[in-house]
Amino acid sequence: MGTTLDGKTLIVTAWGEAADYLGSQWDAWVSSGYVRKVKIYKVLRTFTIRFVEKDVTWANSLANYFEGKIDGSQLTFVSDLAVRNVSTNVYVLNVNFNMANLGTQNIRSITVTLQEA
Repeated sequence: MGTTLDGKTLIVTAWGEAADYLGSQWDAWVSSGYVRKVKIYKVLRTFTIRFVEKDVTWANSLANYFEGKIDGSQLTFVSDLAVRNVSTNVYVLNVNFNMANLGTQNIRSITVTLQEA
C-alpha cells in the first residue's frame, strides 16, 4: 500500500518525526526542597514527509492540493512502510516544494509538515 495522505498516494523519499508535549511546568516545594513539576496534557507528534511527483500539471499537483488543505481540515495519514507504520488523522501545517525542469521532465520535490490531530 505504501503511504497515503487524504487518499493520495505519496512516493516518499524522506521521513522525519518528532514528539513534543502540550503541558505546563511550575515550581513547587516538596519535603522542604525545590522541585520542578510538570503536567502533560497531550503528546504532539509532527511528521515531515518528503515525496516527489513527475510530469504533473500544477492544477493536479499534490503541492497545490495540500496547500489548499492548510485550513484546519483533518486528513487521514496512513503508512505501512517497513520502517514506520502509522494510521492517524493529521493537520497540514506547511507545504514546501522545489521544482526542476530537466529537459522535458517536470519533477517536483514536495515537503509537507503534518501535526497529529
